[in-house]
Amino acid sequence: MVGYLNLNHVFPHPWRDVNYASWRKYPNPQRPDVIQVDLIKKRFDPATGKLYTTRLIAMTPTAIPSWFPLEKLFGRSPRVYFVEEAEIDPKTQTMILRARNITFDSIITMKEKCTYVPDRNNPNQTYFEHLGEVKATPFGVAKQMEEFCIKTFTKNAAKGRDIMEQVIAKVQEEKRNPEATQSRLRQSQSNMKL
Repeated sequence: MVGYLNLNHVFPHPWRDVNYASWRKYPNPQRPDVIQVDLIKKRFDPATGKLYTTRLIAMTPTAIPSWFPLEKLFGRSPRVYFVEEAEIDPKTQTMILRARNITFDSIITMKEKCTYVPDRNNPNQTYFEHLGEVKATPFGVAKQMEEFCIKTFTKNAAKGRDIMEQVIAKVQEEKRNPEATQSRLRQSQSNMKL
């Protein structure tokens, strides 16, 4: 059996702002389970103008039910890792993110696809489609694990949209007030030197 998630949302913001905000979304205090996001590969295709990236996302295992004997099987509560591959096409204003778990993938596979494009009804807004797929294999508990994961996916998707709105607001404020942004960056850099 496989559990599915299909969510849609319209961000009342231009694609460019949403696209930029997505790169600054994590880490975020609203999702402390997302520990770290590292860019591990990037490639720009000058012929098409597309950017391709691969990121490694480290998380605490919140999508695995507490009743599943994770610590008994693996010792302590481990980190889980996801690989996210992105394709960004500024010409067509399309961003597609595909993520999958690489930890515990023999027990459970989680796949996610996020697509951001200008909204058909209002090109100054961004249409977001979020697809998820979960397949668990442990005999006797697979269905319960999939249901738990889909519920967690849905809850985290709502948090993710809230985080995006916050980051988009920050991006738009920086565009309106670039001098203040530059000043904050200089201050941050000088604090790092201390």
